[in-house]
Amino acid sequence: MSDKVLRAIYWIGAISALIAPAVAMRFTSEVNWTQGDFMFAGVMLLTVGAAMELTLRSPNFAFRLATAVAVGTVFVTVWANGAVGIAGSEADPVNLFWYLPPFVAFAASILARFEARGLSRAMLATGAVQAVVTGIVAFSVEGGWPIDGLIAGGVFTTFWLIAWRLYAAADRQLAAGAIAA
Repeated sequence: MSDKVLRAIYWIGAISALIAPAVAMRFTSEVNWTQGDFMFAGVMLLTVGAAMELTLRSPNFAFRLATAVAVGTVFVTVWANGAVGIAGSEADPVNLFWYLPPFVAFAASILARFEARGLSRAMLATGAVQAVVTGIVAFSVEGGWPIDGLIAGGVFTTFWLIAWRLYAAADRQLAAGAIAA
C-alpha cells in the first residue's frame, strides 16, 4: 500500500471520527460531546497524524510499524481512559495511573532522540511501567482485581513489547546497513 493511500485512509478516518459524534448528536441524546470534547479529539487525532506523517519518511518498514504500534497504543490508552476510564469509572482517581506509560513512552522517546536503538529501550521501559501500573491499579480499585483493568493492562503491555521488538529489528537492520534511516 502506498504512502499516499495510507495518508488518505488516516486523514479521512480522523475527519470521520470528528464528524460522526456531531451527526450522532443530531439523532440521539446518548451522544453528548461538548466543544472541549471535540477540541480534545481534534488535538489527539492531529498529533497522531503528525507523528505518522513524520514516520512515513523512514524507508525502514520495521521502524514504521513500531511507531504505528507505539503511537496507536498511546492513542487508545488516552482516548479510552479519558472517555470511560479503564478501571472502574472515569471518575475513579486510580485511572490517572494509566497516563503514566504514555508519558514515559513520550519522554523516553525524546531522550532517545527518536533513534531505533533508543526507542527500543524506551518501549521496553514503557512496557515495564505499564505492567507495574496494571498491578497498582488492580490492587487499588475498590473490590479488587477488576478484570477490565487487568485485561487492558495486559493488552497495553503486549503492544509496548511488540513495539520494543520491532524497534530492535529496525535497529539491527540499520546497523547492518540494510536500509538507510
